[in-house]
Formats: sequence, structure tokens, C-alpha cells
Amino acid sequence: MPAAIAGTARSSARTFHHIEATAEDGYDTLDRDMLADIPLVTMGLVIALIFIYAAQLRLAFDVNASGGPSLLSLVSQGATSYKMVVGDGQWWRMFLAPLLHSGTMHLFGNCIALLLVGIRLEPQVGRGWFSLIFVASALTGSTLSILYNAADIPGVGASGGISGLVVALFVASFFTDAGAEERWRMQRMALFFGGPALLPLLYSTGGSTDYFAHGGGALAGGLITFLLKSD
Repeated sequence: MPAAIAGTARSSARTFHHIEATAEDGYDTLDRDMLADIPLVTMGLVIALIFIYAAQLRLAFDVNASGGPSLLSLVSQGATSYKMVVGDGQWWRMFLAPLLHSGTMHLFGNCIALLLVGIRLEPQVGRGWFSLIFVASALTGSTLSILYNAADIPGVGASGGISGLVVALFVASFFTDAGAEERWRMQRMALFFGGPALLPLLYSTGGSTDYFAHGGGALAGGLITFLLKSD
């Protein structure tokens, strides 16, 4: 082979190898980015809450009028109240109550909010921080629930943790690089779920909804996300 042709062939081979390596690197990066954007923690939480509720129904002593576990069943399964947690020293209830639900609609509403908010928030903050926000918000919500509700009123539900995620989404929207349109989508979703969950704290805290748990979760979620994003 003439020297000029051989040199051209070697140059072409090196160029092809470079392009091939670059393409592979690009696919690897794309795969990593796609995997990072899949809200695995969100989906895992939703599935876990559904399975836990199914276990609640199976283990319930009785069901209420809406088909959910009776009040006695909820208490035996881990509901919180000041009397049981502080008075009787049953601190384990603080960790278990946020995973329980009082009825199918209670579970359904929480799972829908968790799924829609988590899909947008988890890729923004990462799985570790997302998990931390949920756990810290759930525990803070349970704490305010037992401190500000009547001492003998039991409470259950993931609403505290979810309220924390909702406010975290709102706070994260001000730090996102995704653009103005995506920022507005995040804020709109946060307001859609956060308004009904938190506004009643301004004028009423009665009824069957534990707004103190919502408020506690919102404070924790907002604070953690602000510290994370403003660092």
C-alpha cells in the first residue's frame, strides 16, 4: 500500500474510533441521566403505602362505615396521640402512623398527590434528599399533631410527609434551571395541593383532617429544601 494511502487509512481508523468512543460516552451519559430522572423513591413509596393499607385491612378488628379500619384497629396498628406517645411512652407510633391510612379515599388522595409531586420533585433534589424530606416532614407533622390536637385524638396518614414534599416543590421551583415554564408548572402543582392542605390553618383546624400535621410537614420540607438549594 502506498505511504499516502496507508496514512489516510490510519487517520480514518483513528477518527472512526474517536467517533465510536464519543457516541458510546454519549449513550452512557444519556442512560445515567434517564435513570436519575426516574422517580424510583416516589413509586416505591406509593407501592409501599398501598401494600401497608392492604395489611391494615387484613389485620383490622373491624371496618368503619367507609370500609376502612375501625378506630380501635387504627389505634392498635400505630395511630398517634399525645396520651399514647408521651403519656404512655409509645414513641414507636411516631414512625408508624405516617404509613397508615384511615380509609381508601384517604389513601387514594395521598398517593395521587405523592405521585404527581414526586415525579417533578425527586429529579430536582435527588433520591436521598427526597427521602430525607419525606421522613423529616412526616416526623415533624406527627410531632405538631400530638402537641396541638386534643390529647386523646388518634392520628394517622402520610399527609405530613406529603405536605413537606409539596412545599419542597414550591421552594425548589425558585432554584431550578429548567426555565420559566417549568418553574410555573412546579409552582402551580404545589399550590394546587398545598392550598387545600394548609390554608385551613388560618381559620380552622377542626374536623377529621389533621391540619397541624400538614403544617408541621410543610415547615420541615420547605426549610430543608431552602437550605439544600441555597447552599
